[in-house]
Amino acid sequence: MRLLFPGILLVLFSVRLAAQSLPDSLFTGTFNGVVVLGEKGRVSFIQVRGCSDCGRNVPLRRDAQFVIGSLSKQITAVLVLREYDKGRLRPEDPVSRYLSGISWGDSVTIHQLLNHTSGAVATDKPLTHRPGTKFVYSPTFTYGLLARIIEKTSGKSYDDLAADLFVRCGMKHSTTPARYSGQRLSQPCLRYPDGHYQAEKLDLQSFRPLAAGGAIISTAENLLRWNTHLHGGKLLSVDAYRKMTTPSSERDHTIWGKVGYGYGIQIGQKGDLGHSGYLDAYNSINFYYPSTGKSLILLSNVDASPDDIIRCFAVHRQLYNLIR
Repeated sequence: MRLLFPGILLVLFSVRLAAQSLPDSLFTGTFNGVVVLGEKGRVSFIQVRGCSDCGRNVPLRRDAQFVIGSLSKQITAVLVLREYDKGRLRPEDPVSRYLSGISWGDSVTIHQLLNHTSGAVATDKPLTHRPGTKFVYSPTFTYGLLARIIEKTSGKSYDDLAADLFVRCGMKHSTTPARYSGQRLSQPCLRYPDGHYQAEKLDLQSFRPLAAGGAIISTAENLLRWNTHLHGGKLLSVDAYRKMTTPSSERDHTIWGKVGYGYGIQIGQKGDLGHSGYLDAYNSINFYYPSTGKSLILLSNVDASPDDIIRCFAVHRQLYNLIR
């Protein structure tokens, strides 16, 4: 089985938006996805390569939807901070103020859920460490708790809160799994070292409880709109935005090295603000560069190296290294 458009040659924009050609050696022939470069909210470059369904060789479109993995966390963090701006919660509040029946609820704060220092792994299990003393990444659990908290403070479901936020940002092709309808969602696929492809079963029902931490559905251009609204001061107060983007913990990331961590967002060594995401062969990045107003977004539905996460993100890393 082969994917359409097996080769890739991207023409990107440098700091001054002068076009430059990148060598073929930068990419593998298995790249499958959408790359968007933006500056100050406008698309400066978009490249679409590969298939939306590797079993049927259906070409991707620029408005193809992807499950964005942990990029979802910054959306949930914004929903939490919008509740803070409305005076309905505070980051220093303990979980027990909003959720009952959790043995460690008095010991863990909203702040610690947001920056992955809580030590919480399940409601019925003890903490792995004293809250606030250690960064331990939680793929979906702690952000699921945050979703429950803002449902309590707002009186709305997480799905409704996310939908309202997407409308506010003009993100017409973004949704939670529970609200998904349509034909734009790309199908996940694995490519093994021997060259064969295996389509992954797409079960949106199983993704529903993972939405807040890793299963929101979006498009590359919608995420550019997200960056414009979030970093352009259209969603949060100055105080709330500062809390979100100020490092309050540190992460030693397998792919990106040592980065600061705020609320659902990483602060990279270039001063960039963003995250990477992975869920069931969907792999993604979204980085915003405050000094230039640039955005780099890559969404893919094919994991070309299922047994090696670093190789899976090889194209993502090399693109990241080129942007300033």
